[in-house]
Amino acid sequence: MDFGRKSFAALAAATALLTGAARLSAQGGTITGRVMSAANNQPLAEARVLGIQTTLAATTGEDGKFTLRNVPAGTVQLQVLRVGYQSVKQTVTVTAGQTATADFTMQIAVAQLEEIVTTATGQQRKIELGNAISTLGDVGKRVETVPTHNLSDLMIGKSPGVTLLPGTELGGAPTVRIRGVSSISLSNAPIWVVDGVRYSSGSLSSGTDVNFSLLNSLNPEEIEDIEIVKGPSAATLYGTNAANGVVVITTKKGRSGSTRWNWSAEGRTVSDRVDYQDMYANFGKDTKTGVVTRCQLATMTTSAFAGACNSDSVTHYNYMKDPDRTFVHLGHGNLFGGNVSGGNDAVRFFASGDLDNETGPLQMQGFELARFDSAHVPVRDEWYHPEAQQRASFRGNLSATLSPKFDLNISTGFSKLNNRIPPESDLIISLYYVGMQNYGYKGCPTGKFPCGLDKDPFQADGVPLNDALQWSPGDIMQVTQNSDVQRFTGSATGSWRPIHWMQNEATVGVDLAAIDFFQLCRLTECPPQSATAKQGRVTDNQSKSRNFSAKLASTSTWNPLQWMNLKTSLGADYTNLEDDFARTNGTTLPPEV
Repeated sequence: MDFGRKSFAALAAATALLTGAARLSAQGGTITGRVMSAANNQPLAEARVLGIQTTLAATTGEDGKFTLRNVPAGTVQLQVLRVGYQSVKQTVTVTAGQTATADFTMQIAVAQLEEIVTTATGQQRKIELGNAISTLGDVGKRVETVPTHNLSDLMIGKSPGVTLLPGTELGGAPTVRIRGVSSISLSNAPIWVVDGVRYSSGSLSSGTDVNFSLLNSLNPEEIEDIEIVKGPSAATLYGTNAANGVVVITTKKGRSGSTRWNWSAEGRTVSDRVDYQDMYANFGKDTKTGVVTRCQLATMTTSAFAGACNSDSVTHYNYMKDPDRTFVHLGHGNLFGGNVSGGNDAVRFFASGDLDNETGPLQMQGFELARFDSAHVPVRDEWYHPEAQQRASFRGNLSATLSPKFDLNISTGFSKLNNRIPPESDLIISLYYVGMQNYGYKGCPTGKFPCGLDKDPFQADGVPLNDALQWSPGDIMQVTQNSDVQRFTGSATGSWRPIHWMQNEATVGVDLAAIDFFQLCRLTECPPQSATAKQGRVTDNQSKSRNFSAKLASTSTWNPLQWMNLKTSLGADYTNLEDDFARTNGTTLPPEV
């Protein structure tokens, strides 16, 4: 009887030990290590450590260290990838509940490594994908070494099959086409995803022929990576709206290691590089009356007008290069910003702020300044420089490892974009038209020869035109137009790995934009386009855009054989878009108090 009790107790103890061992095996272990450069024996930051045929992945911090948690017990093969270095592999034996160490030394490579891209089903090597994805390479390095102020500067000419036409105005909307045009009547623009959130990329109507892009509120200094998913295969990952392609943008995240501060300052000039050509005029005398006139081909041929004009001289003039007349001058810009990042294996952070100001190359001429001064009319800055842009952006990203099985990433960004818009299309074109197709001679404000031959030297209200086409440049530049955009983007991404062969990821986020377009011509200001134009007018158009998106993805891997790796992904994507707007107009304004 005693023997039976002892045997039962021993069996229970053995069962408890086996259960505990099974739990430890299910719990998994941890791998830590450091990645160093063989060239200078310095730690390598931002190296990617992957578990081959698993979903394990980690990125090294500034000190070159990394940590892989919840590693299944047994033998695991690790691979380290970093741009500019040769791939390194190492086999590590992991014991449940224990920590193993794996250090790597990487050699500099001449050829580029296989790229790691982020898709809707997680991070994968580019060579393993069934759809076409291109990356823009090291975006951070490009921003540091090349003048880059918006997405157009960052993306143009950097990816095969992607056509990008930058905007023609300061802050203008770029045109992006991935693999050409796919629809005759519907939109051909790709969709944009920023940190897992569907990002509104529409253009803002300014009431003129110029449209401004919501993409300009993105600060290149905050971007870590840009990936372009091409072709209809993108719909498999991001839904039917992605048939024209997807641009996936990832902002910078914190790295474990010591706190790192970065400061940036920039000064620049903005110039109009168009080589405006001289225009010519052929002068002569009427063969009958002897009056000086401008000869034209119709009056100098063998037609019914043969001999009507006897040519004796040719003049030429360039309005845009005349320092007394041109409104094109050097613009200027400046940028100030800074960011801080750091953390440890548990919590990592990134915060940044930037302020960018730019004044375009349009400037009111000296003769118009003198006219307003003589009339005791103070010239406002928006008249003197009718084209300008100011952008302020702030970002805060936080990454936390809450447990060996759960990671949380929170991304937030706020931007404020103010555009001072040049006068509306027919007004500004009337100025440029004179520059590109002027009369071929410099006139005079008095209306005497040769002013009266082909052009009226005065505006309808008697203001001297000074060789302008229809309205005086000073009155045109009194048209005040501003576009103000305030935008917030926030997202939260959770990654849960309940077992070593399954990874679940969920993202929820919102993109909010408030847009205000304001146009003002005060009483007695602006050109006399109509009989009531000088009575004043005001336009205030406001709109709000909200994009709410949520995404859920679950990826499982199975290795039935050593040479076979099977992966299954399930997911759901939800997007809700809402736009509200209000438009107001007013005329016959009271005097300014």
